[in-house]
Amino acid sequence: MFGPRFNAKTETRSLVLRSVEPQDLQNLPTQPDPAITQYLSEKTKSSLAGLYAHRERSDHYTWWRTGRDRVIWGIFDRASNTETLLGYTGIIAAANDSSSSEGWHEAESFMVLFEPEHRGKGLARTTHPYRSSFAFAIGVDCLRSSVVIENERSINALRGAGYLLIGQARQDEEGFRRYQFRQYAPEVGEYALTHAIASAKHLQIQSPMIDHNDVLVSQGYTRALGVAFPEVQEAATQWLQEAGNQLVYLPNGRTT
Repeated sequence: MFGPRFNAKTETRSLVLRSVEPQDLQNLPTQPDPAITQYLSEKTKSSLAGLYAHRERSDHYTWWRTGRDRVIWGIFDRASNTETLLGYTGIIAAANDSSSSEGWHEAESFMVLFEPEHRGKGLARTTHPYRSSFAFAIGVDCLRSSVVIENERSINALRGAGYLLIGQARQDEEGFRRYQFRQYAPEVGEYALTHAIASAKHLQIQSPMIDHNDVLVSQGYTRALGVAFPEVQEAATQWLQEAGNQLVYLPNGRTT
C-alpha cells in the first residue's frame, strides 16, 4: 500500500513522497547499478532487477501497490512541473524479536535509491523523519533497521534521524555483518532501554552498544517529531480512516 503524500526539502532540492504510478517507472535505469546493490540482500537485488526489467508489470511493483502489511512511498525530485522518481522508502510489519508485551507492534524500515549519484545528498536524512513520524502515528511501537557495517552513509543517516544503535549482529547467511538499529515511539518512554537490551539478547549480539544516554537522545528526537511534523500526524489520521482497515499485521491506530 502507498502512504499519503508529503512535501519535503533538502538544502538543494524539493522532494515529494507519494504513491508510484506506472508512468513514473518509465525513466528507471535498465539494470541496477552495483554501487547501489552491493549492500542489498540477494532477494532484494533480484526483485529490484525485475522492477527495472518489467516496470509496472513486475512483482516488485505489485508488492508496493497491493501489499497489505507495508506502507510505501516513492521519493520524487520536484523540479519545475516535473516529478522524477529517485527511489523509495517504507515500512513493513515484522514479528516481535523479543519478549515484548501483548499488543506491541514492530516494523522494519527501509530505503533504496536507484542511482548512485543520488546518495550523499541528504535524501535519507530528510525523508526518514516523515517515515518514522507516520509509523508512530499509526501505532507502531518500534522501528527496526539493519545496515551492513561498511555502509557508512546509511549508518550516519539513521543515527542522524534519531535511530538507536543496539549492536552488531552475527554474520548472516550472505556473509554480511550488520549494525542493528531501533527507534521507539514517544509513548514507549523508559521501556525503550529495556526493550533494546532484550532485542540485543534475542539477536545474540555479543557486544551490545546500548548506552542509557543514547536512549534518552533517541527518545528526545522521536518526541520532537510530533511537533516538527504536525502535517504527518494529520495525514496519518486521515489515511487510517480511508485505508487503515486494509492493513494486515500493522496496527490500525494506537490503542494504549
